[in-house]
Amino acid sequence: LLPSLVPADLLVNIYIVYKYRKVVDRELLFRRILPLMGLGLLIGIGAFQMVHGILLKKALGLLVTLLCTRELYGLFRSPGGSARELSRVNYAASVFAAGITQGLFASGGPLIVYAVGRLGLVKGSFRSTLSALWLLTNSVLTLSYVATGLLTMTNLRFWAWLAPAIVIGTVVGER
Repeated sequence: LLPSLVPADLLVNIYIVYKYRKVVDRELLFRRILPLMGLGLLIGIGAFQMVHGILLKKALGLLVTLLCTRELYGLFRSPGGSARELSRVNYAASVFAAGITQGLFASGGPLIVYAVGRLGLVKGSFRSTLSALWLLTNSVLTLSYVATGLLTMTNLRFWAWLAPAIVIGTVVGER
């Protein structure tokens, strides 16, 4: 499904990035996220081509479950408190791992939200900056699917069926 869904996601991100381009935190995106995530993305894309199997999916599921459990525990310990910013090492590890999971499964979201969500961005800047990130990373993923022959006419036909729902969902979601 990834060669069908990843290009479809580009539509939403193009719209959000264009409409909210003034609040994209470019310095954060290009200096603190993309260098680490981009390297992880390349590793993830390479691994996607070589490694297949349920073990990687289970590992991702376990990682997300552990991360969610840890965050819920923190919320119950200090209700109403905001999450502390990660140390440099933990931030770097999270963003790098987000790149790997983005390259493997197009699922870098949980780890990047975990790291960037602790930086204190206002909601609009957070959303538009991450949409710009997805626009860039999913463009690279789409190109990798084209280069490896994974993006086929069947995927494009599926994408064409999804496009109207994506447009409608984006309009309704904005309202």
